[in-house]
Amino acid sequence: MLDFAFIRNMHFPTPAMFSELRFHLPELLQNYGSSQGVLDTKLSWALHWPEVHTHLLSGASQVYPWLGGWFAGRRVLVPDPTFGEYPRVLPDADRYRDAPGVDWDEIERKGAAADVVVFVNPNNPTGTTLQSERIAAFARAHEHTTVVVDESFVEFSGQQPMAEIAPRDGLRNVLVVKSLSKSLGVPGLRLGALLTLDEELSARIGQATPIWNTNSVAENFLDIMLKHRPALEQSFRRTVSDRADLAAMLARLPVVDRVFPSGGNFVLARLAIPGAATSELTARLVEKRLVHVKDVSHKFPGDDGYWRVAVRTPADHDRLLDAVTQLAHRRYEHPSPAVSGAVPGGMA
Repeated sequence: MLDFAFIRNMHFPTPAMFSELRFHLPELLQNYGSSQGVLDTKLSWALHWPEVHTHLLSGASQVYPWLGGWFAGRRVLVPDPTFGEYPRVLPDADRYRDAPGVDWDEIERKGAAADVVVFVNPNNPTGTTLQSERIAAFARAHEHTTVVVDESFVEFSGQQPMAEIAPRDGLRNVLVVKSLSKSLGVPGLRLGALLTLDEELSARIGQATPIWNTNSVAENFLDIMLKHRPALEQSFRRTVSDRADLAAMLARLPVVDRVFPSGGNFVLARLAIPGAATSELTARLVEKRLVHVKDVSHKFPGDDGYWRVAVRTPADHDRLLDAVTQLAHRRYEHPSPAVSGAVPGGMA
């Protein structure tokens, strides 16, 4: 099955990296990895983050239960919609709307009353991208507010990461959360990262983290990465180019009403059919063409249908185009779509 719901960097790791991992696999499987201090250091080298502020996670999913415990009983503000773990572990949080596109006046108004403000930048599933310097300005203006910035897709956005800005500006109230699956293309290795300048929070992270927090294969991947930085940077550029092609392709489909600008390695499309028909078409794509897209209609108000479509390869995009064209043409009749300027890196 061709999976457009699953988001990862399709151009990394390189074949040479896979070969090196295969060569070392028997030794890696038969030995323990390093302790957490060494893992944090290796991660800081791989990401070019300051070592003293970097914490390796066993996937970003490790931090979400911690957030629920740390911020229990506090006034929290999160985007709506966003990645499902935030509303799950912070169920009483207030929301600011991502329509797609956010209203900074709403964020400032609600953020003034919050103890914790969460930015997912770019946001999932909308692709909305905020200016990192504006988030930094918010953090500076609200120094007693914890500002959580999820940057799992930032490499595809054209924005300077907050993981660089926070240490530069000494922003102790910023906590950067990062899943590495999307940017490094290795979700099976379970690699994530935290960055904070807050010594007390760093101590809490250290106390909550197991001594061996990832496996030997994931550690070896971090070692190998250091030799392949040019290929990694090239993979980001190729993905941005593929995203533009995917957005343009989707915009040509009669069943698609609008494709929204995105800063991630995915795009959000509003369909020209209601949510129930979108659910039906999504199921038919799997059943008839073995093509899976993410139906996110339930995350938006009203009866419109929405797909979040991961960026894959041009050949995969062609297969998606063919599958949707065949199935939608036979079942739905629509007016001509109102196509947005589907360009990379939507900015708010």
